[in-house]
Amino acid sequence: MKIAIVCRRYSPEIGGIETHVKEIAERLARKHEIIVFTLVSNKKLSVNEIINGVSVRRFKSLKFSYSVEFAPFSMLREIEKFDPDIIHSHSAHTTIPFFASKAKCNSKFVITAHYQGNATTAFRRILFMVYKPFLISAMSRADRIICVSPVERDMLVNGFAIDQGKIRMIPNGVGSDLANIERGHRDQLRILSVGRFDLHHKKTDKLIRAFKILESRIEAKLVLVGSGPDKHEIIKLIKALDLDEKVELKSDLTREELVKEYANARIFVTASEQEAFGIAVAEALAARLKVVVPNSTALSMYVSAGCALGIEVPVTPEKIAESVMQCIQKTTRLQDYSPHTWDMVTSHLEKVYRELAEKNC
Repeated sequence: MKIAIVCRRYSPEIGGIETHVKEIAERLARKHEIIVFTLVSNKKLSVNEIINGVSVRRFKSLKFSYSVEFAPFSMLREIEKFDPDIIHSHSAHTTIPFFASKAKCNSKFVITAHYQGNATTAFRRILFMVYKPFLISAMSRADRIICVSPVERDMLVNGFAIDQGKIRMIPNGVGSDLANIERGHRDQLRILSVGRFDLHHKKTDKLIRAFKILESRIEAKLVLVGSGPDKHEIIKLIKALDLDEKVELKSDLTREELVKEYANARIFVTASEQEAFGIAVAEALAARLKVVVPNSTALSMYVSAGCALGIEVPVTPEKIAESVMQCIQKTTRLQDYSPHTWDMVTSHLEKVYRELAEKNC
């Protein structure tokens, strides 16, 4: 099959959706003709390139702010020229699904929503209200809508007029490279968080303030892996709290370097209260770390399964610090986590594609 994958960002840029798209694209490319159509934010990235067997075509977007970005019509024309059997669009929180739904070709249309619920700022909520009718239009055009968790499915069904017969559940996977990692830094307590540097959504500042509370009680390092719009604000906060020697920021890591961070850490924590799944959380569990998450949205499934320690919302630095101390003192016993692999995810996705292809016959 010819499959066009349309997304806002693609590898080597890092994030949950970026990881998801990269993992499925590389596996699909072993059997199918795949082109990833994506927008470019880093001028150093090539416009057209092949990464691990995947053809990637990047287009300069019309960008007004971090939250407001539009694809150029040249990308739509290139998708139409490719004339794929399947157009698979990602992320309901961007304009990409509506844009991709406008392609004039005889393709089946699939959306993986990665829907997290309400936006995290008043400005973003207003933007989403304006965009919502266009997103509903794209959803109605879609032949299949992929959800990564039951929580995401319920949020979509409750928030949009969606035919539930279109929805298919395919959880995210984790890398097989986490199964047998070798532990490092056994003599040092390292607390890890992986995610976008975004004070409104990921609430990275709360992790730093929680670590300031813990600083006098434990000898440890906080390692923050990611990149994002608020990196400079986070650096300023670290300096203001005099944590330069105890908080490490790491960006643009290779997969091997990221796996090493999982191997070196003992505890993983996130303060984000709105997630459709939480790939970094699943990876930390697969790497057998003690995990602390807000008991909300899709992250609540890890808490209810007994795999992670939950923080009741609203999340505060004090609650985070208390939960991390519980992990250190081993006052809570957590269950093992049995993750999906990306091979399993891709296999389920191919079944969806075949089901749609057969309808064309």
